Amino acid sequence: MTDDNNVVTIDPNSFTLYDENGNIVSGLTKEITQLDDGYQIKYSTKDGKGFIRQYGGQILKLKYQAKVNDDASGTVKNTIVQNNFGVEYAGNTTSVNVVETHPKKDIVAEIGSNDSLDGQTIPLTA
Repeated sequence: MTDDNNVVTIDPNSFTLYDENGNIVSGLTKEITQLDDGYQIKYSTKDGKGFIRQYGGQILKLKYQAKVNDDASGTVKNTIVQNNFGVEYAGNTTSVNVVETHPKKDIVAEIGSNDSLDGQTIPLTA
């Protein structure tokens, strides 16, 4: 996974590989390395033939938890690159536009109203 802007934090314990039925793929060893431009996740198995027998022909899904850092702005891009025996295949790049927000706590009489009641006495029967 590439993160050219270094604005994403990954939970390394969240990486999970699923088979086409939604079951967790077993028999794998996971190795995660943080790089300058993202993360490298390597799965390996001691029983290659057994793995191919069980999961061959299936589309496996990798799921993980990523959080955009608080100081991020602009467009955050994420590209997954799959490496099969030294041959790399880039997946689709996803983009998320990070919008700066300035939330303001306020009191209004009803949902959708822009009339602030801040600092006013509000009767309980109102």
